[in-house]
Amino acid sequence: MKLTVNKEAISKLAFITGVISFVFYVKMEQIPKKFPALIMAHKLGGRYEILRTLATGGFGQTYLAVDTHLPTHPQCVIKQLKPQSNDPAVIAIAQRLFNTEAETLDKLGSHHQIPELFAHFEENQEFYLAQAYIEGHAIGKEIVNGKPLLESQVRDLVKDVLEVLAFVHQNNVIHRDIKPDNIMRRDRDGKIILIDFGIAKHISSQMMQQGYLPKLTVPIGTPGYTPPEQEKGNPTLASDVYALGMIAIEALTGIAPDQLPKDQNGEIVWKNQAVVSPEFAKMIDKMVRYQVSDRYQNAQEIFKELVATIVLPQPTQPTQISQAPSKSPPRFIVLVGSSLLIAIVASFLIAFILTPRTPQVSPPAHRNQPRGPL
Repeated sequence: MKLTVNKEAISKLAFITGVISFVFYVKMEQIPKKFPALIMAHKLGGRYEILRTLATGGFGQTYLAVDTHLPTHPQCVIKQLKPQSNDPAVIAIAQRLFNTEAETLDKLGSHHQIPELFAHFEENQEFYLAQAYIEGHAIGKEIVNGKPLLESQVRDLVKDVLEVLAFVHQNNVIHRDIKPDNIMRRDRDGKIILIDFGIAKHISSQMMQQGYLPKLTVPIGTPGYTPPEQEKGNPTLASDVYALGMIAIEALTGIAPDQLPKDQNGEIVWKNQAVVSPEFAKMIDKMVRYQVSDRYQNAQEIFKELVATIVLPQPTQPTQISQAPSKSPPRFIVLVGSSLLIAIVASFLIAFILTPRTPQVSPPAHRNQPRGPL
């Protein structure tokens, strides 16, 4: 039996197969990853125009955009919820964390060192939030493995982070992901900006007053910076203090936190790898204690102590000022010399003004007149 090949039918079948493959490709959302310019041909929310992709994470993507509704078209950051898993449980967690970030930014965004939330909206069954764009760099670029920083630099860094973290803790919010990549230094003024509140957790005032914090979450955070209690799903404000202490140790030693050894009690062994004063080392040790009760309990507590240690050396300044007269003769000589010079110049000017001038003698008039008859 001889089979007849219908070339026209095969062509149609190939065309239909191609169309189906293309639709499937779109449904799998591969186009946005390869062609960011095509992700949103229209303006999101009718106002935000996507410029480029900034980052892609497990729960979504981040874009740089401009707000076309404002006259100056300022730049902003657009975060899109886009879990990489179809698991309903993962999607539910992603949705919760996404909403948490919006709520946290709305609550804390009034601080000039926390990005302001502009909008939180849904479009075509996709969820977005728009927030202020920070021009700067993550301090991860300042803390380099194998290149320890000076103690003075680390002190300043810790103090600057504590200033904004204290505001966060005063509002009963645990950031839960303090790490170098989530701490930015703004270009225009060098200020520290705390970002990425996607896994932050709010604590009620009643919980704080009672000292009771139930098991709040699944264990999330960044290995090396995450304290033991947070790994068990029960973070506290002191968990953020631990993470900042690990950043300080990393900066002082030039060693990644997950590469540092621990003793039999779970305490970090690091001082033999750093050049640091006993006073500052003691503070950092207290920040990273294994037991939560042994740590500073919040950012405000350690900030006050750190500022006090920075202020203590200042009383020596008056002594330096009191010794200043020993250096005064050169200045005195300069002043006397200047005064003499001014006096001499003034004397010459006065003499010149007061000295009578000899009038210019003009030729006698009769010499210029014609003589009369003799």
